[in-house]
Amino acid sequence: MHVEPSNPIVMKVMQDFLTKDLFYSEQAFDYDNVVYQISGDEETKKVTFSFKCNCAKEVFAHGGNEMLEELY
Repeated sequence: MHVEPSNPIVMKVMQDFLTKDLFYSEQAFDYDNVVYQISGDEETKKVTFSFKCNCAKEVFAHGGNEMLEELY
């Protein structure tokens, strides 16, 4: 799995999410069985972005966390 900085699924869900109230969460599914979860906390005004995949260990071993922090 490789998440491009311009992943159209992630970008669309994030854009849609940010135009609504923060008190809900939304899921999106990618082509290779990756589940993205975006949720917000109205009280703290924070947005949480997470993903679930079978290869998370490999993604984070090759800079996945740094990429997420930089882009999102």
